[in-house]
Amino acid sequence: HHTPVLRAKRRGLLRNVCVALGNSGDPAAIGPLTGALADAEPLVRGHAAWALGRLGGPAARDHLRAAAARETDAWVGAEIALALAECGDGRDGGARAAGEDDADDGRGV
Repeated sequence: HHTPVLRAKRRGLLRNVCVALGNSGDPAAIGPLTGALADAEPLVRGHAAWALGRLGGPAARDHLRAAAARETDAWVGAEIALALAECGDGRDGGARAAGEDDADDGRGV
């Protein structure tokens, strides 16, 4: 009978984990984030996409492209598109330098 509350807590926790992994700059986070792209919750999938876009690189880009092909949620699809745009063409090697400033996207650190 507490399932919706537990689900909300799980969703929020996983969202926060995705944001932390995206901000980490650690390419080792790509594997767990790729798994999160297949989560049942759109909130988790969208934040996983954002995080992969933030990490960048060819592997993140490939996983985002695969997710884009199967995504049915409009918001998540938009997050995937933004993440793919942020990944760029891969010539910079991927992750941003630590401490590099960019616009505040409202996700906080």
